[in-house]
Amino acid sequence: MVARNESRTATLLGVLAAAVAVVGYVVFGWRFGGDSNPVALGFALLAVVAAVYFTVRSD
Repeated sequence: MVARNESRTATLLGVLAAAVAVVGYVVFGWRFGGDSNPVALGFALLAVVAAVYFTVRSD
């Protein structure tokens, strides 16, 4: 597998997403397969959009 030159912005967004996930899990009790939480869903959708954007942009 060839390593790609990753964007610093993408890396920082990934670290931020991981931090939000940990805080959401520990503090707010966000779980997969649980009741729908609009805030958690919003963060997840933003993470997916960012991942798609940076993946398409890097090709």
